[in-house]
Amino acid sequence: MDLDKDGTISLKDAVGMAERSSDVGKVDPSQKETMKQYYGDIFSRLTKTTGSSDDVLLTEDLFLESMKLLKDDPAFKKAIGDATHNFLTTMHENQDGYLDFAKFRRVFESGGMIDSDFTKEAFNALDGDQDGKLSFEEFTHAITDYVCSDKEGTTAMFGLLV
Repeated sequence: MDLDKDGTISLKDAVGMAERSSDVGKVDPSQKETMKQYYGDIFSRLTKTTGSSDDVLLTEDLFLESMKLLKDDPAFKKAIGDATHNFLTTMHENQDGYLDFAKFRRVFESGGMIDSDFTKEAFNALDGDQDGKLSFEEFTHAITDYVCSDKEGTTAMFGLLV
């Protein structure tokens, strides 16, 4: 998320992530502003846990501490879920409500993960019935679990964040 590589995460970085995700994810331009609002809201929730305003710069330690404090907050979980679901819906051309592996990998590439080799293993771990597709709800739940969980054995297949 530290797009300018200055060692901190700012509101500008958060909005930049939304813009990059929107561009790479081929999100309709009319939805780009909605994505920026979602990312801005999530950043604002993180900064408020530090007792600071939206213009605070989050160091890695502050970011992780904020995540730990918010991981059980239903409103934060909803914000993460809403942002993820909105992103998936707007980038998905055929609107069937599922991601195949190629689209799953594109989600990570749109977030700047150029080396996304782990995605095949992650996809297979989430695809419980092995039908080659994930519902938006399954993926949204997995992302929310990843962001908000500190327990082993969750669907935090990307590794525990906090």
